[in-house]
Amino acid sequence: MTPTARPVTTALRQGGEALLFLSPDTVGTSCGLSAAELALLAGLARDTADDEPWHPRLQALLRDLVELFSLLRTARPHEAGSAFWAAHRAVRRLDGRTLVEAVADGDWDAVHACLQAAPAPR
Repeated sequence: MTPTARPVTTALRQGGEALLFLSPDTVGTSCGLSAAELALLAGLARDTADDEPWHPRLQALLRDLVELFSLLRTARPHEAGSAFWAAHRAVRRLDGRTLVEAVADGDWDAVHACLQAAPAPR
């Protein structure tokens, strides 16, 4: 049985027009983080992901994470679970932060350097 793909975007009707935004639940599920944890990484209150999933700071973090997961998929196409690893494994090159924490801090240069320096999977 193959899992059903969940859309990464969610539509919200507000004032007669549809707003599209990244779903904190879907992005969080892909890396093993709750929507509340993502809100905290974005510097917001825990309940913001549920109450205001379209919040600009949360959406900026989610866009960055989708970009990170895309980079990981490109760099490690045969490595399953790389998004989970990015959220849960501290990296010495990133001063003990995870890749997700480094992205949340806006430290893309260090993330790119880390991905380039990592040995290729066997």
